[in-house]
Order: sequence, then C-alpha cells, then structure tokens
Amino acid sequence: MNNMYARSSAMDIRVVLFVIVSLVLACLRSAAEAEETRAGDKVAELPYQIRFASFAPLGANRQFLLTGSEDWRSEPFAIPSNSFSRKVGVPARELALGMIDDTGSPVLIGHLSLPEEGNLFLVLLLPEASDRNPFRLVAIRADDPSFKTGDVQFFNLSDDAVGVKLQEKKVLLKPRSFQKISPPEMAEDVFSYQVEFYTQDDERTYLFASTQWPRQNRVRTYLFTFKSPETGRMSYRAIDEFPSWMK
Repeated sequence: MNNMYARSSAMDIRVVLFVIVSLVLACLRSAAEAEETRAGDKVAELPYQIRFASFAPLGANRQFLLTGSEDWRSEPFAIPSNSFSRKVGVPARELALGMIDDTGSPVLIGHLSLPEEGNLFLVLLLPEASDRNPFRLVAIRADDPSFKTGDVQFFNLSDDAVGVKLQEKKVLLKPRSFQKISPPEMAEDVFSYQVEFYTQDDERTYLFASTQWPRQNRVRTYLFTFKSPETGRMSYRAIDEFPSWMK
C-alpha cells in the first residue's frame, strides 16, 4: 500500500512539474512573439524595407547596422549567405552600412543608394578587389510588379559572360547584368527541368554547373552567378522568395 501511495505521489509531482514547465514555455513563447510583433510594427512604420544577402566572406556571427541622416540608426542584424535577411525598416533612400567590430563599434562598409522606384528592396553584399573597400553594395527593387511568382530573375554578378540553359530555353547574361525569364512550359505530370550554366575562358566555352530544378509556382526565384571568393571559380546560388513578405 505504501508503495502505491509513493508511486501516486511521484506521478503527481511529475504532472505538476510538467504543467509548470509548459506554462513557463508558453509565457516565453508569448513574450518572444510579442517582441517579434513589436519589431515588425517598427519596421512597418518606416517607408522603406530592405533584406540583405552576402556573397562575400564575412566571418562568423557578424552583426551589421544601417545609419541615415539625423542620427537615425537601425537595430543590429545579421546578413546570411544562403538566404535573405529579416526585413530592416529604413526612413530614407540614402544610407550607410556598418559592420560591428569586436569592440562593439560600427565600421563603415559602404554607402547605399536605393533605387528611385519602389519601397521594398534587396541589397547584395559583394566582394570587391579594392584596398580601400573590400565590399560592393548592389540594391535591387523587390516590389517590381512585373516579377511574378514562378519567374526567375537572373543576376550575373561576375565580370564574365554567363550562358544559362533552362531545358531548351537559353539566356546569355553579360557581365554584371540581370534579366527576368519565365521557366519553360512543361506537361502537367513533369515537375522539374534541367538547368545548365556555361562560361568561357581564353580557349573554350565550358559547363560549370548542371542541376535539376523543381517547378515552383508559389515563389519567385533569384538566381545569382558569381566567382567564388574562396576558390576563384564560377558558381551559382538560387534563393527562393515567398512574396508574402512584401504585404
């Protein structure tokens, strides 16, 4: 009998602990969601919004911030390399980007001028072979109404021409240029298509990447071709984007 009471008491304690832990986690989750909502509200209050992606080596856990006129500055944010960053709200089109150093102070990376049209933008952080500034900033309008779901926007960030073949559709991108293209038409039961990337050196044109892409009608795809700063070889990166962030 005593053993039964002991087991019952132990079970009651576990139930109470489970309830307490669940309540604590729920409170923490609610607080985090509230903070995220407040941050989103602050971003939405500003007239322009930016997301970033890096194609330059930045080091681990680097934080950045934007500054503008009248002593305005953003909250610190990270710049990923395989996706776009969270939205950063800004009050003007003329800005400066700084990287926070080990002492906690921002070091100027470069000045940023957003395009005259649009309110939503993507900014690319590119490597630049310069002693004065190792980075180059490129701003792209993200709310272009002609760029629809299912479309692919090609950006050749390199100094070499790049040929891209989507199934039988071919695109030639000049150095540092971009072009929008719709994916090839496919039968209803076909869910992917072949994509090939070509460039050339002094002697030949050669294939530097080949892959299969799924058919995606709910996202917009940004495709970037560039020379890897680590290897010096041509490479590509595709980033899918759900247009819901623009609402």
